Amino acid sequence: DVVAQKHNKNFPEYTMEIYFDAGSGFNEQDCIQVQMELGLNRVYFDTLKPVRRVRVDFFNNTKSYVRLDHITLNPRQAGNLPLFLLVSFCCLLLFVMVSRKRDALAFTGALLIWTAVSIAAGIPFLRDVRGTLTFPYLAAMGLASFLFAAFLMEEGRRKERLFVIALCAAAFCLYFYWAAITPFAEGPDEAMHHDVVYYICRKGVLPAGYDPAVRNTIWGFSYAYYPILPYIIGGYLEFVFSRIAHPSWMQLVLLARMVSVVSGTLTVFFAYRLAGLMWKKRPIRYLLPVFVAFLPELAFINTYINSDAMAIMTTSMILYFWASGCEHDWRTRDAAGLSVAMGLCALTYYNCYGFILMSIPLFFYTISLGRRDKRETARTTALIVCLTLAVCGWWFIRNAILYKGDILARRTLNEYAELYAQDGYKPSQVSSPKKEGISLWEMLTTREWIRKTLRSFIAMFSAYSLRAKHFVYVLYKGFLGVGLLGALAAGIRRILAKKSESAVEKKRTAFWISTVLALLIVLALAVYYSYNVDFQPQGRYILPCVLPLGCLLTAGFGEIARILPAGNGKKQGTERVLAGAGCTFCACIMMNILLDTVFHFYIG
Repeated sequence: DVVAQKHNKNFPEYTMEIYFDAGSGFNEQDCIQVQMELGLNRVYFDTLKPVRRVRVDFFNNTKSYVRLDHITLNPRQAGNLPLFLLVSFCCLLLFVMVSRKRDALAFTGALLIWTAVSIAAGIPFLRDVRGTLTFPYLAAMGLASFLFAAFLMEEGRRKERLFVIALCAAAFCLYFYWAAITPFAEGPDEAMHHDVVYYICRKGVLPAGYDPAVRNTIWGFSYAYYPILPYIIGGYLEFVFSRIAHPSWMQLVLLARMVSVVSGTLTVFFAYRLAGLMWKKRPIRYLLPVFVAFLPELAFINTYINSDAMAIMTTSMILYFWASGCEHDWRTRDAAGLSVAMGLCALTYYNCYGFILMSIPLFFYTISLGRRDKRETARTTALIVCLTLAVCGWWFIRNAILYKGDILARRTLNEYAELYAQDGYKPSQVSSPKKEGISLWEMLTTREWIRKTLRSFIAMFSAYSLRAKHFVYVLYKGFLGVGLLGALAAGIRRILAKKSESAVEKKRTAFWISTVLALLIVLALAVYYSYNVDFQPQGRYILPCVLPLGCLLTAGFGEIARILPAGNGKKQGTERVLAGAGCTFCACIMMNILLDTVFHFYIG
């Protein structure tokens, strides 16, 4: 735990490196680079290796700018009670699967375990206002996970409704609580995002990207050049609230963060609806929304001001309307829903545009397999085009007017960054692997782009300086690996199937191809940016592929359940076991991160 204070606002960013010697000396493998901001900077890192020495490097003669307050080795931890929960709850779940007559006893025991763990974990944090919320929050999470297992046992419309309500409520509580305890600017670039939000709050109009009021003095550009729908919503929320009340600064920030919190909750809801269409009454369908709700890095994205959270929500909407359109031969509401989803996606984040691109061939191919004549197809196509342009077209027209025909504003952004950025931060001066003469393969392997991106895709918080425990990455990599192997097996089985496919199966195949291609486009854009523009192995740049990845994992575990023998002689017994274990795994890992990482960093 390293704490330092930065006093001079002109001191450049990315100025502190922490090396720890685990027996082989100081090296780049055991190093954390920290982007320091004005004020207190706290860095927490966890390693399974015994740390012998720590070295903190500051750049550019920082003695007059930075004070190193303290370094703490082996800080107090809350322990791994959630790991005990992970094992015991999975055992209880398997026990229930074998003998339903003991449901009441097993579920009561599971709930008692959750309650006991919640009380034990909540007591150390009851010393301030934020800490008093810990116990009821953990109890709610425990009850929600208890309900997950309970609802996996039987089918029924009433249980379905209770399940989605419990899941969305748990997700909302998670994101809101995390957002409430997080100091301002703890998320990557949150201060720059909020500059745009606060401009709208103060003036009630949208800023131009080159406006000095929102332009960053270091980088020379602003996020007003990017699609800013989340900032518009957050800005007008602050605008209205500040005129009917007298909120504090952090209340305004929390209000703007609510856009991400609500977007994350809606992502979970659409993931649930998508799973219901793809896997109907199969128990494995519960895995997709639970994975999306409790993926640690996605949960973090849903807690601070950014455009990523809403962008991922729009991808969940697009996938849902893809599935619904294929299922129901593109009803008017499916076409309209896809149009709105694509329009919103266009107003959030460029990395998600692959989903818009793949919507075009998927729509025309699947509608051609239906029974519609050319006139109906033309009407549906016109509806999608017109409605999409109505939702997002105004933004690109505005860009063309403000930036002399530059509808994406990328050229103008680079021009102003080159003009106003500080030395060392101009686009022409930013180093990249391509400029250094490093091959793409070397970037992916030697410079560990794959490893670092995967780790930060799973869990990397604060300004990418707060890591989860080592076992979290090991367990999650195993979980993802097993699921993707199952998905590969399912894909091979589908390819090798020699029977002719019906129109329904062709549509389903088209859906899966489009989903995989959308995922690959997200990955390709992230690799391209890191190699050609700025080397940034950050998992948040590939988070838009979380819904396609969740679909593949769900299909993969479903395939594994198909291969394994049925549990207790029941047709879906094995699938229920895998679904229950997967849901419990995701919930318990999230709980462990909250107790042993996030709470200790912000409250402990």
